[in-house]
Amino acid sequence: MPCKSPSLERVTEKSEKAKKQIEQLNKQLSDLENSAKEKFEKKIKEHSEKANVYDFRQLIFNSAIKTEYSHEFSLDKIAPVISAALEAVSQSLTGGVMQILTSPKAVSSYSDLVLSISEAAKSTSSASNSLSFSANRIAPGVFAFLSANSISIKDKDTFGEEAVTATSIFYSLNNSIEDLKQSTSFELAYLNAELMLKFKNIQIGNTDDLSKGLITIAVWNEKYLLIEEIMKNIRERLDNSTFKDIIARSKDEDVDIDSTLFNTSKNRLILEQSVLQFENRGSLYKGALENAKTMLNNPLF
Repeated sequence: MPCKSPSLERVTEKSEKAKKQIEQLNKQLSDLENSAKEKFEKKIKEHSEKANVYDFRQLIFNSAIKTEYSHEFSLDKIAPVISAALEAVSQSLTGGVMQILTSPKAVSSYSDLVLSISEAAKSTSSASNSLSFSANRIAPGVFAFLSANSISIKDKDTFGEEAVTATSIFYSLNNSIEDLKQSTSFELAYLNAELMLKFKNIQIGNTDDLSKGLITIAVWNEKYLLIEEIMKNIRERLDNSTFKDIIARSKDEDVDIDSTLFNTSKNRLILEQSVLQFENRGSLYKGALENAKTMLNNPLF
């Protein structure tokens, strides 16, 4: 069932034209569901082969569509569904794993992961567009797979200056007895490290969009502050020394983390180009310029 953000809900309640356009947008995503699901399952298989895990059993699969203005960045309606899914899955697992899976930190991390995937799918920048699929071990023997696709419409008369984006999210939780036997310990720090990098990449992608005139400075500011708040919470779960240790181990074959996220060369180039653009745009872009320079000096943590 597609869900709409509160601000978009108010628009569709007042305008039959807006309501029909949103319904059409959601239908377009629904029509693509079968092919998108096939691609999602192919990605899961590829990850299985790469991780040498061949006994995946799907515990739950679900999909959702969220429709919102492009600047909006919320899990208000999806987060409770995610928490309920984790709770339901945990009942079929052993006690220790159940406690990890339903802990507030695990639920918070997984919800942030869903948000990062859905927001990345909305970006046109190369810094974040590649993040629309994610595979993570969230507990010993339990893997979360997520994928998102987005389409947008822009109708100034109906919705104002901003585009409306519908995002289709697939999520699947799978378990593996093989992995459970091999996992002597599970560190949520790895998930939080990936989350930090993904949100940082989204932030850089938004800066790229701003430098190209694809979003306004007001939208950029709002997204920047929201992401900073999310990353502040992640930093509280992940101290700097732990993050540095993960960076040092990111290329180890036995570490289940996407090492490509630590490659900063492309993001540095994006930020350098953005800085050059902002330096010629006057005082309105002073904050964006300073933040771009800060990210350029430290594109990871």
